[in-house]
Amino acid sequence: MLSFPFTPTQVDVEVPKKFRAWFPEHKGVVPVALNGRRAKIGEGSEYVLQPLEGARYAVLRPGVPAGVAVAGVFDRVGVHNTLNNRFLHELNLLRAAVFRVSFPAPLAYVLKDLSLVHPGPCFDQHSEVVTLRAVYSLKEDNARCVVCGRPFL
Repeated sequence: MLSFPFTPTQVDVEVPKKFRAWFPEHKGVVPVALNGRRAKIGEGSEYVLQPLEGARYAVLRPGVPAGVAVAGVFDRVGVHNTLNNRFLHELNLLRAAVFRVSFPAPLAYVLKDLSLVHPGPCFDQHSEVVTLRAVYSLKEDNARCVVCGRPFL
């Protein structure tokens, strides 16, 4: 994990082939520039990172009113509370760069009974240990974790 505030650093995040449609302009490697509290993805989105308790970061959109400024939160395990799938993908890039982990983290696991559970602590608390597959984006905005009840997006 990189230490906060970040010294000026660029991390090239490798995007597996099946996820490259999310970032077609980058051809498989997306540069993430970190500097102090700021992060920039390629030549596009800029964010401000705010450290939270427990090695987590809130991601803020600069210049946006406070009520809608938070794009989401990420930690080593995954991305949480994003506004939409675009933020989910971009915060996953930030997560990969800051924690030096692979891209992307699953949004949820589908269990045998077709319920969805968050990776990490929620999955650890669930009695079912067999997953059918990992899910990296959802079309249903109101889907909720079977353990904690929080939404995925």
